[in-house]
Amino acid sequence: MAQFEKRINTRTRHLYVLPNPANHAEVHKALSYAYEEYKNNMRKAAVSDDAVWITHDDDEIVIYWDE
Repeated sequence: MAQFEKRINTRTRHLYVLPNPANHAEVHKALSYAYEEYKNNMRKAAVSDDAVWITHDDDEIVIYWDE
């Protein structure tokens, strides 16, 4: 029988939500703000390319990062 261990991982996700459709300037402004917040919150001088994510659905564009 396989042995396994249960783990629970809780994280804080910071979301920046725009209505879909949104123009490029609005998305860029929210993305820039998210990167600045990430940098300040995580106390990092540089931010990697995959620190902030963008996703969407029919009604929203969501920019987010995780602590």
